[in-house]
Formats: sequence, C-alpha cells, structure tokens
Amino acid sequence: LFGLAQFYDHPNSNSMIIANSEISSQDDNLISPTLEISFIDGTEFDQRIDFSRNSSAAYYDSFGVLKFAGNNIPRIDHDPITLDNIGLLVEDTSTNILKSSENFANSIWVKTGGSSVVANAVAAPDGYISGSLLNIPSGAAISQTISITPNVYASSIWIKSDQTTNLILSAQTDISPVSYSNVTCNTTWTRVYISELANTGSESTLTFSISDVEFPHTVYVWGGQCEIGVPSSYIPTTSSSNTRLQDSATISGNNFLSWFNSDPEGTFIIKAIWLDIETSPRIVFGISDSNFANSIYHTYSSAYSGWAAPAYSGNPEIPATIS
Repeated sequence: LFGLAQFYDHPNSNSMIIANSEISSQDDNLISPTLEISFIDGTEFDQRIDFSRNSSAAYYDSFGVLKFAGNNIPRIDHDPITLDNIGLLVEDTSTNILKSSENFANSIWVKTGGSSVVANAVAAPDGYISGSLLNIPSGAAISQTISITPNVYASSIWIKSDQTTNLILSAQTDISPVSYSNVTCNTTWTRVYISELANTGSESTLTFSISDVEFPHTVYVWGGQCEIGVPSSYIPTTSSSNTRLQDSATISGNNFLSWFNSDPEGTFIIKAIWLDIETSPRIVFGISDSNFANSIYHTYSSAYSGWAAPAYSGNPEIPATIS
C-alpha cells in the first residue's frame, strides 16, 4: 500500500531530515518537492501515473465494503474496521486454487461428523447475501482437498458468529505434517489465515479444513482462498481456480521528464506498508531508463526486518542511500 511519494531536487546537496512524514532542511529555506503524489488525501488519482492490471481485483471502499475494481482501475484501499484510507493497493499476480469460494454448500466442500451448510444465509463482506451458515457439531469439520505442487501455501477465509466462538483452521498435505491455528470469531466479519509448507518435493494434495473440537457451533463463512506464497486480496472462484493479475503503476515519458532532472542530486521519499510476510526481497519502488538496463530500486523483506539496502542494475550515475 502506497500513501505518499515525493521527489526533492536539491542540487546543492542539502542534508535532509525526515521525521513523521515532515520534511525539513538544515538550511533555513525549505525545499519544495518537484513531484508529490498522495493516495490518501481523497484527491483524484494522479493522471501522470500509467496504471494497469488486466483483471478485476478486490479492495475495501470508504464504507468498509469489499468491492471489485475493473480491469486497469487502481484500488484505493481502506481499513474495513476504522474506514481509514490506507493508500494505493499494488499486488503481484496470484491464483485462488480453492473452488466454490463462496458456496460452501457445494459438494466440493466435504462435510464430516454431521456438519452442514446453508448457502446464501447472511450478508457477506461484499454486501451481498452470499455468506454460508455453517453448523459444526463437536468433532465435525468441513474441508476441501486441492491438487498442488511443492511450495508454501496460504489459506484464508472470512468468519463471523452471533457470539464469540473458537474454531480450528488446519492445512495438511498428503505428506507434510498438519498446520493448525485456533481462531476466534465474533459478530464482525474477520479474515483468518493459515500457512502450510509443502517442500519435500513429493506433495500432490492439500486439504484446508474448518473444525470444532469443543462444543457445537453455528458460524458464518465466506471467501475461502488458497494461494502460493502469502495471503493477498480476495479472488472469487466458482467451478475452477481464478487469477488476479499484477498491478503496475509507472510514470514515464514526458510525465516523468516534467519533474525529474538527472543532473543534480535528489531524494525520493516513499511512504508504504508491506502487507504480507514475504521473506524474499520484493521491489517496492524503482527508477530506471527506458529499457531497464540501468536502474536503482528499493526492496522490502521480512527476512531483513524491513527495508533492504538499495540495489542496482547496469551503471546508474546517481548513487542511492536509504534510511
């Protein structure tokens, strides 16, 4: 999620002090940015940005309702609880390999131990009456088994109940040990997650299940999802898997040259939130020539406890530092 982007052109190499998103200079005169783009101030999306995504994609609107943006429409996301605008949502491609993500009465969701489902029983996070009522007697479960290849998988689902309720989420391959998580649901829709590592090289199936081992529960469920890597925004499915394609936000051509001067030094300030636990470095922001032969980019990774050192390709003329 991106909240703010600024570029400061300071040919005299003025030292900059950054604190609490406020910019000041050690000189008496403050330096105004040559580019300032905010995604959280309620203004229209900056037309200098070339945005693309060749699929629809989910986000929360200002009322906390889950919506779907059409092809090539940017998503300004919101916190579903506080309703705060939290910025431009940019994601990689991901595929939901669970089928029938909203209709848990479908036979592909296997009911055991006397569990049962009533479809279309309650308003879901998207505002439509598509949430399923799930009756889970003690020791019962509902599950779906899917074909996989060895990787790390993240499974997620929205849950709620008329009263505070404890459930167990579990994910297990045909070879790897089971992963499980005790989760609590209440009267508000909450998205819960579990990850399963399938790394022996021989796994072929993964079973995602919701169960109870204490006493009978009646809960509502919606939006089942299983994807490689880390949890991402919701991708609805019916009889087959479904893919959300990658977001791309760039400034190029005259829209870039109108504010960027390659001769002097400059400072980029990016305020962003990384929403997952990806351990491999992922590019958050970069600048390059037209054919990407020479570039500078900044990455983020939980393995490095946050921002990594700037990376380079080719022979960019301007060195970069990060703080």
